[in-house]
Amino acid sequence: MALRLVDRLDSDLPDQLHRLYLAEWWTHRRDADDVRRMLEGSDVVIGLVDEEGDRPRVAGFTAELGELRLMRRGTSPTPP
Repeated sequence: MALRLVDRLDSDLPDQLHRLYLAEWWTHRRDADDVRRMLEGSDVVIGLVDEEGDRPRVAGFTAELGELRLMRRGTSPTPP
């Protein structure tokens, strides 16, 4: 497995992430547009892409959703 660390998912990788989400109980109701909006609205995106084979595949993913944006605006729900 040849893994590459990425800070965004482009090409068909968002669709691959959506297909992975369909298999999990906490994300199975999200549609492809939900996943794209989440990626666009995330302050930090970290992905692992497996580059072996005929095309890259999402091998791992995490994102930070909103806390950094709130802290930049000075409206963080928790003290800095």
